[in-house]
Amino acid sequence: MPQDARRPRTGLLVPGILLITASVGLGIALEADTHLLELDARWARGIVATRGPVGDAIALAFDRVGGGVIGIVVVPLLIAAVLLARRHYRTLIVYLAASLASGLAVQVMKHLFARERPEHMIVISDFGSFPSGHTANAATAAALLVLFLPRAWAGVAAVAYVLLMAVCRTYVGAHWLTDTIGGVLVGAGVALLVVALADRLAPRPRENPGGERIAPPRNTP
Repeated sequence: MPQDARRPRTGLLVPGILLITASVGLGIALEADTHLLELDARWARGIVATRGPVGDAIALAFDRVGGGVIGIVVVPLLIAAVLLARRHYRTLIVYLAASLASGLAVQVMKHLFARERPEHMIVISDFGSFPSGHTANAATAAALLVLFLPRAWAGVAAVAYVLLMAVCRTYVGAHWLTDTIGGVLVGAGVALLVVALADRLAPRPRENPGGERIAPPRNTP
């Protein structure tokens, strides 16, 4: 994921905070809004009715890629190795920080809302249904991919991955539909927030028209 050293991204701070706030607001609304609960129930009945060998295989694959040892250890290490090999050190630090912050935010919210998971799960899951950790991880990675690799194909791939992860989490019965929406909001929000803070705390070098890097301007009295 090559870094774009030309444009500061401190403007992502407010959108990041708003997305995280929206995720928390959704969690609060779920404790009182029966319409959202009915939506979750209808979606769960419909998605469970589509289960079959092919769907099971796809959903279980996403379950392993998005969490557990593969999702939490193997995938991040592979991404870190690629970034190190390409000497994208700043991107690596931002990626690790965003991943850790997203995981921490999800765990805090899980314990804050303590929502029960749906019935008829076909996977083993930890405590708390809201928000979806798998979907939050996917949204964090997808947002970073789009920010550091602003290409049309990257955007399409990022959106497709997040949507598939969200559907698969409801398919296996590990989450309600609104859990995945909350996961997308907090995962993407944390990614934007970390990138914005990184640019604010340690501005990236700019490039002149000839391609030569120049140091960011210093604040003078």
